[in-house]
Amino acid sequence: MNRFNSLLSAFIIFNMCFTLVVFTNYKTEGAREFKEHHLDAAVNYAVDAAVEEMLLGSSDLWLDYADFEYASINPEIALQTYCEVLLDNLGYVVTNENIQMIKTSKTPCFIVACYDGYYVGAPITINYDAGTRDLIFSEKKPYLYELGGTYYALNLGLNDCKKVQNGVVTKVSASETGLTTADQRRIINQMITTDFMKTVLRYNNSSIDLKSEILIPSNTSLITGANDIKSPSVLAYCNNIFLGPGKYIESFGIGGARLTHADFVGVYMRTDESGQTRKYYVPTRLKPDGVIFTHIYETAEEAAKDGYYPDIRYFK
Repeated sequence: MNRFNSLLSAFIIFNMCFTLVVFTNYKTEGAREFKEHHLDAAVNYAVDAAVEEMLLGSSDLWLDYADFEYASINPEIALQTYCEVLLDNLGYVVTNENIQMIKTSKTPCFIVACYDGYYVGAPITINYDAGTRDLIFSEKKPYLYELGGTYYALNLGLNDCKKVQNGVVTKVSASETGLTTADQRRIINQMITTDFMKTVLRYNNSSIDLKSEILIPSNTSLITGANDIKSPSVLAYCNNIFLGPGKYIESFGIGGARLTHADFVGVYMRTDESGQTRKYYVPTRLKPDGVIFTHIYETAEEAAKDGYYPDIRYFK
């Protein structure tokens, strides 16, 4: 009887210890998943803020004649905003020291995709004697496509491109490349994806082992809900983040915003067939020959409120 009681006691103690270990592991894993979700949200909010601030800081976006390729985008604005918002989301004080920490030890790769090219940012040592590091961007890399010795610089607009042949650069229709819209997007996404993964691998090759997959949105992806890069975007990989007890965690964020042409309307006076002079408006891109606009409105609604009518002869 005593022997049975001893065996039963040992079995009960073993079950209690096993249950405690399983519960502890479950609790630790749950806490880690919560921290990963927290970091994912923080990184995505920071990336979205970076894209918005980057576009707000761009030039010529509010001009009706502005073309996408002339929208000047500064990647440094995106990086600075990303660091500040990420620090604030993680509960850190936004100081120059903490911003440098995010840049040099927490962000292995930061890519800014623009209309006609992209910047690749990575932390490098800029002073070996002092051990000073900073996140430095590359020169803008064009979305190049080579066909029979002729190079084409693609863009996110997909309607036209730059042709480089015999040292001469000309603007041609994208149809000349023989590429479909899907093909152009695939090439652009492949270039960004390749540089992104090479940069992350180079940074992590000797420091931190990559145990997670990073899925770059692409129209060739089999992942449900993945989208290709169609507009100016920011890609940020954040790792080596410590949020309380446990291992360091990592996160990947991507954010984009679509640029659109500002379709302002111009107003003028015109005498119709009945001899009456009336006030009309048309989009500035449809400006009739010989017409001088007396005022420019941001929307057709504003022009209509001031008594102007749409000149339907020029609307398409």
